[in-house]
Amino acid sequence: MAYYNEDQLKRYFEKAIQRESDKQVEKLRKEINGIYSREIKKVKEDLAIKKQVQLSKAIRDVQVDYQDKINKIGVGYDEKLIKKRTEMTNYVFNHVEKKLVDFILKPEYEELMVSKTKELKTSIGDKKVSFKIGLEDIKLEKIIQKEFGLKSTIERTEDIHLGGFQALLFDDEIEIDETIDTKLNERKQWFYMNSKLFIRH
Repeated sequence: MAYYNEDQLKRYFEKAIQRESDKQVEKLRKEINGIYSREIKKVKEDLAIKKQVQLSKAIRDVQVDYQDKINKIGVGYDEKLIKKRTEMTNYVFNHVEKKLVDFILKPEYEELMVSKTKELKTSIGDKKVSFKIGLEDIKLEKIIQKEFGLKSTIERTEDIHLGGFQALLFDDEIEIDETIDTKLNERKQWFYMNSKLFIRH
């Protein structure tokens, strides 16, 4: 039967703890990277943004920035790890929001809104519709006027920050929400509900 002195036991347990820590950190790192990759892809698809390569670059930058910090978090630091994951989540969505603000200034935003208004016109025909748009969204106002003419009214609202429109069909009492704000908020809520910000033992 083997006997160990205090130093040997200490080294043995340190190695065992380090191995377990490395496994947990690697598992969490893969989980975080996988969730972020899927979520950013879904945001891009929902908003039909075609040329947003910068978004992918932003995610890679986030992963690089936090890679070392995640690897240093070991067994016994659950609270710290959860805090870091939450910070990363907030960082990603804040960065996405900045990219979307840039996006509405580009021609791709106009192309998206032309497509959305044409789809709406096709589905409702000549029915009267009332639109709500952002306070400074002059591009969208012109697109709506061109597509719907006098059969529409346009109201500006401070509730829409990122772009897109809400359309109300009075006769049918139906509201159609094509705002980028709502799409982003839906993705945020789904992500927060499914990001598993806890540690499994």
